[in-house]
Amino acid sequence: MLRQRDRLQPNTCAREGIDVLIAEDNIDLQKLYQKSISSWVLPISIRTVANGIDGLLNIGLRPPDVLIVDLLMPGVDGFEMIRRIRMNAALDDMDIIVVTGMDPDEIQKRGGLPDTVTVYQKPIPFTDLRGYLQAKLAQHRRTLQANGKR
Repeated sequence: MLRQRDRLQPNTCAREGIDVLIAEDNIDLQKLYQKSISSWVLPISIRTVANGIDGLLNIGLRPPDVLIVDLLMPGVDGFEMIRRIRMNAALDDMDIIVVTGMDPDEIQKRGGLPDTVTVYQKPIPFTDLRGYLQAKLAQHRRTLQANGKR
């Protein structure tokens, strides 16, 4: 039987690409993420959820390498998602990117975000996201090489 910590670790050493989970309640933006990221022809698997509860459940079943999250969602919002994720040391390696229309001052009024979270303002900065994900892929490939998996 696997220990709980083992089940929560991203499976980055067993695959060539990276896994991205997008938590966004706007269906049109979910489709835009899917279409844009898929068009880059990079080894990235994409999953989408419409709220924080589904996001946390997905993370519990299969932690992504990168979480892209909106802060304002119904039910469990992005702030609460991030707080819960960062409370779990087994998820420390997960990169978190916030894409939000919230003003930085409003984010601070709501309690702020950890320094380890990258924040982009909407509209979605796909050029920046592509660069971020390409860097994450390069890091992942270096890890595979160092572990003799490639």
